[in-house]
Amino acid sequence: MAIEQRPDSEPSVPAIDGHGAARRRLAKAGLGAAGILMTLESRATLRHRPICVTPSASLSTGAASTYTKRELSCNGARGPKFWCTVSHFWPCSQNVKFGDLFRCKGKNDKYADIRLVDILSKSTYEGFVGRYLATTWLNVMTGQINFLSEETVHDMWYDLQSKGYYEPKPKTYWSHADVSGYLAKTYRD
Repeated sequence: MAIEQRPDSEPSVPAIDGHGAARRRLAKAGLGAAGILMTLESRATLRHRPICVTPSASLSTGAASTYTKRELSCNGARGPKFWCTVSHFWPCSQNVKFGDLFRCKGKNDKYADIRLVDILSKSTYEGFVGRYLATTWLNVMTGQINFLSEETVHDMWYDLQSKGYYEPKPKTYWSHADVSGYLAKTYRD
């Protein structure tokens, strides 16, 4: 048995005029483009941009947070490659030793007599947290980073040496690799 529909029982759909059709096409195009624009704006697809937040703030509000009471600076922060080639920006002599800036003890005594420029330039120190600390220290001392202090950078090193971890906020423990990863995100190279 076939079901018969009467033409008078169907709802009537108003005809779309030329302007309505144009708006519909524009809306469809806009929805399609929104996905593409969001993909392009996504941080994963963009070149690394430095994060300008303290360690605890990166945990509590996310690295992309913009809440602050003062203007933060890190866009000029540079990485190890820059600092080992450009000596006239250094706040100290390039011959300064790592141990002169960061007190070394125990198994880290071996770094005390190495020049800072060597730690920054030689690939043998690529994974050494001191390389990231030295780079950050240079950025802090030259005003390229103002959301970290010299004291915070020294505290990171001291805690890593004495406790084996850095505690950016209570009950959150960062390893050498965690500290290195965070510091590497505060500058561009």
